[in-house]
Amino acid sequence: MSRQFRFVRTHDNKFLWEGRGYRVSFSEPMVTMMDDYALWEKNRRIMYFYYYVDLYEPSHEEKSGSKLFAHEYVSDFPSIYSLRYILDTVLSEPIRKNSRKTTVKSDDDPDESYYYSKYLDTTNDLIDEDFHSVKRTYYTETKGEWFDVTVGVGSNLLRFPMLGRADILELKRCVNCFLKYARKTTNERIRAEAQWYKERCFIENGRLFCMDEFDGEKFIRSIFRPGDELRSFRFMSEDESRSRELDFVKISSIDDGAVFIDTENDGAVRIPIERIREISHFTRNVPD
Repeated sequence: MSRQFRFVRTHDNKFLWEGRGYRVSFSEPMVTMMDDYALWEKNRRIMYFYYYVDLYEPSHEEKSGSKLFAHEYVSDFPSIYSLRYILDTVLSEPIRKNSRKTTVKSDDDPDESYYYSKYLDTTNDLIDEDFHSVKRTYYTETKGEWFDVTVGVGSNLLRFPMLGRADILELKRCVNCFLKYARKTTNERIRAEAQWYKERCFIENGRLFCMDEFDGEKFIRSIFRPGDELRSFRFMSEDESRSRELDFVKISSIDDGAVFIDTENDGAVRIPIERIREISHFTRNVPD
């Protein structure tokens, strides 16, 4: 079966699976990690994963040959990860495993033949703002296989029957490349934010000054002194692989590029100012 669909990445970073005038597009990922100061690495937990899904259908009136059928900004993680799992499973798992078997028998051919069909979809996800399903069918008599794919957002569905393995491999490539792009842009944002945090605090006359920025203008947001009681103090680990939060603690001293925090279990903990991420007073502390 010849390939009908292909994967295309556009100059504005839309990830398309397209063919026969149809298009499925994933774009503009925005990811929030459970630890929103740590990089997205293997086994990191994701809190939110937003992205656009666009569906196009054939149109002779459009120069591109396609017109927009549905457009949705979805937040139903882990649907995009579920689709990757579905594609991996349907493509690689033996067809006779976890599949439905249908017997075919006719008077002309007394020997039985069988259809095996394996179907997976994303309906078990918590929210189904976008929907994906893949069905693989194998016929023992001809030793032929084909795939049926459904993609939808909201109540809008596109169905793609009788696809070949090459088409599904292109869809898998599209999803994998989109997820790699999402991780890359997320980590770039986290690194940029980390650099900003490293530069926003400074020590002067035994006090810690924390800056903020609005409309490109920097200003002193908070001043902290030894003896201040804090509602929370959040900082990065030494290797910056994760953040840690201390609640209901006191600043014991501020000196030598670091803040010393009194803790109940660990005693005084030294935190270099470049590792500070968030500090919260019991009452907001504004500059004198």
